[in-house]
Amino acid sequence: MNRIVGQLRIGEKIGLGFALVGILYLAAIWQYHQGQNALIRDYGQLHSSFVTRVNQAFAIQTHLHQARLAEGDFLLHRREADINRVEEQARLLLEETRRLAAAPDPAGPGKAMGQLAATYQQDFLDIAEAWIIKGLDEDSGLQGAFRRSIHELQQRSRNFNAGELYVTLLQMRRGEKDLLLRGEEEYVARVQTLIEQFRHLVQEAEFYPEVRQALLDELAVYATTFQDYARGVLAGDEIAGGKGPFRDSGHRLEAILSAHYVPGLETAILEMRRREKDYLLRGDHAYIRQVQDIAALIRGQIGTAAIAAEDQAQLGALLANYERDFLALVAQNDLIAGLTLGMDKAARDMEPL
Repeated sequence: MNRIVGQLRIGEKIGLGFALVGILYLAAIWQYHQGQNALIRDYGQLHSSFVTRVNQAFAIQTHLHQARLAEGDFLLHRREADINRVEEQARLLLEETRRLAAAPDPAGPGKAMGQLAATYQQDFLDIAEAWIIKGLDEDSGLQGAFRRSIHELQQRSRNFNAGELYVTLLQMRRGEKDLLLRGEEEYVARVQTLIEQFRHLVQEAEFYPEVRQALLDELAVYATTFQDYARGVLAGDEIAGGKGPFRDSGHRLEAILSAHYVPGLETAILEMRRREKDYLLRGDHAYIRQVQDIAALIRGQIGTAAIAAEDQAQLGALLANYERDFLALVAQNDLIAGLTLGMDKAARDMEPL
C-alpha cells in the first residue's frame, strides 16, 4: 500500500485524500440518519404504548365507575335490572384488566388489577345472591317469611287479648258488691252500663267465633239474672250474701275469658316488634338480644296462662317461627355486610393502580 501511494503524484494524493474524507463524511451522515430513524421509531413505539396504556386505564376507570353506579342503584332500589348492569360492567372491567395484564408491563399493575377486578365481580355476584335470598322487597325471600311469621303471631294473639274485657268484667262484679252493700239504684245503672260496654267489646274483639258467641250467650244470662238480683236488693229481699244465678253466670264469664287470655301478650309482642324495628333501622346487634329476651318472656306468659294446651302449642310454634326467621334475616344481613366490605376494598384498591 505504501509503495502504491508512493508512486502517486502529489495532486493524485490530494484528490484521494478528499475522496476518503468525503466517504467518511457520507458514512457519518448515513449513520446519523440511521440513528435518528431508530430514535423516531423507538419514540413512536413508546408513545403508542403510552397512549394504549392511557386508553386502557381510562377504559378500566370508566367500567369501574359505571359498575359502582349500578351497584349503588341496586343497593338503593334492589332491582334485578341493576344486577345485570353491574354484571355487564364488571365483565368489561375484567376483560380490560386481563388485556392490560397480557401486554408487556414492567410496572406490573395489570395482574394486580385483574385479581382485584375478579374479586369485585365475584363479591358483587355473592351480594346479589344474598339479597335475593334475603328478599329484594319486604314480601319476598327471608323478609317475606319473617313478616308473615310475625303477622300470623300477632293475628293469633288477638284471640287471647281479653285484658280490657277482663277489667270490664271485674268492674261489673264490683258493681254487684257495691249494690249489695249500699242498696242504691245508681249501682244498678252502673252495672247495666258496664254490661253494654262488655257486650260491645266482645263484638269488636277478634276472638274465635265460637268464643265470641259463648261470651254473648253467657252475658245475656248474666244481664237477665242481674236484673232479678237488683230488684230483690232494692226491695230489701233476702239475698243470701249476693249468691245466686247471676253470680254463677259471672263466674262462667270469667272462666271463658281465663281460658282465652294471656295477660300482657299483645303488649309484649308490640314491644318485641319495636326492638326488631330498632335493629332493622340501626343494625345494632344489641337489639337482637332484646328481641330474644322479650320472646323468652312471651314464651313464659304463654306457658303460665290458663289457655288450652293446644292453644299454648300453637302460639309457641308461631313464636318459634318468628325467632327462626328473624335470626335468619340477621345472619343474612351479617353476610351481606361482610361481602360489601370486601367488594368496597377491591374497588378502592384498584383506583390507585
